[in-house]
Amino acid sequence: MIQKLDAALEKDARLQFIVEEFLKSEQGDYVIPNDYKFYMFNGEIACIQVINRLSPNQGFTTCYDEHWNQIERINTYYPEGEYQEPPACLNEMIGYAKTLSQAYGIFVRIDFYATDKGACFGEFTPTPFMGKGFTPASEKMLVDYWDKYCPGMV
Repeated sequence: MIQKLDAALEKDARLQFIVEEFLKSEQGDYVIPNDYKFYMFNGEIACIQVINRLSPNQGFTTCYDEHWNQIERINTYYPEGEYQEPPACLNEMIGYAKTLSQAYGIFVRIDFYATDKGACFGEFTPTPFMGKGFTPASEKMLVDYWDKYCPGMV
C-alpha cells in the first residue's frame, strides 16, 4: 500500500491522503459505531448527545448530562431513542473532552467513539448541524452556557 501511495505522489506531489481506521465496538464487533457528541463551553459540558446510527442518515438520539442523567434531546435531526447505559470509557471521554475544550477556549462540539481499546477521538465541530434543528429549550440552554462560561467571546 505504501508503494502505491508513493507512486501516486510521484505523479502529483499535491495529493493528500486521509487514512481512516475501522473501529470495533466496546464488545469487539465491527458495526456502525455510536457517536458520543460533547457540547462543550471552555471545559464545561452542557450536554452529551448519543447518536445510535442505523445507516448514514438514520438513527436515534438520546441526551445526557455530565453525570449520565437523561435529559431532553437537543435537536430534532434524529428521533429520540431510549435510555442506554454509559460506555465503559465515559470517564476517559469526559476527561479528554474537558482538556480539549479548555484548549479550544470557546464553544466546540467534540465527538468520540467507544471502542474495545477505550475512547477514540472523532472530530471537532464548531457549528454542529449548521446550527439548525435545535429545540427552543436547547437553544436557551446552550446560550445560557455560552453566557456563563464564554462571556464576551465572539
